[in-house]
Amino acid sequence: MLLVLFRLIHPKATANQIITLIAAHSSDGKRYTRPDISKRESELGFTRKRGSTTALQAFTPRNLLRRQNFRALSYPFGVLGIPRIRLLDADEAGLWFEKHVPEYGKALSTVRVRAPGIYGHGDKWTLIMAIDCSGRRWVRLTKEAGTGVAAFDQFVANIVASLPSPANGGVQRTFMWDNLSAHLNAQVYNTVTAAGTVCFAARRTAPWTGPSSTFSARSRAKSRGALAKSRTTTPLWP
Repeated sequence: MLLVLFRLIHPKATANQIITLIAAHSSDGKRYTRPDISKRESELGFTRKRGSTTALQAFTPRNLLRRQNFRALSYPFGVLGIPRIRLLDADEAGLWFEKHVPEYGKALSTVRVRAPGIYGHGDKWTLIMAIDCSGRRWVRLTKEAGTGVAAFDQFVANIVASLPSPANGGVQRTFMWDNLSAHLNAQVYNTVTAAGTVCFAARRTAPWTGPSSTFSARSRAKSRGALAKSRTTTPLWP
């Protein structure tokens, strides 16, 4: 029981750490060996895999509530009742390119190894993307440390200019993005509303709650594969 509990809370813990935790919290203080831990984890269905890090703020009560409200409440608190064809999900991702060795952890074969923590720093590229239910995508990739108001506003302006406006028989779109300062700026809001669309700020803390998050995750994976064959980022984007 303790082994399963500790693995769920600390998926990246080493076997020695698990041994220490069990000895410290069990009623008899028994000390297991590394083979004991490995054998029992295998019997329980835990497998070893590379782990990822999720930002600490994603686990705050406020943001967890926002995630729940995103699907359960109507506009402007959520997307309940809005036809999927109207939704257009926009987000940004920072791609850090540096040599590192991801930590391993253990979890059940169908569960991702993930632990709260802080992100590292290095050579950063910023990916801004948007996607609608048809799979149409808008992408902006630049070697910048972040997204400013002007850059995001221009990105949004390019999207609304490429879509038929409601005045011309187009479907009114509902933009979804998180609460970064550049996203909530009045200049961006004016660009969206002037085109007859509706902007919407939502906190999405899991890739499956927004297609742009899934797209950025796949972009990271493809970038890692390409970088494994190159010493620079030059071949990735002409």
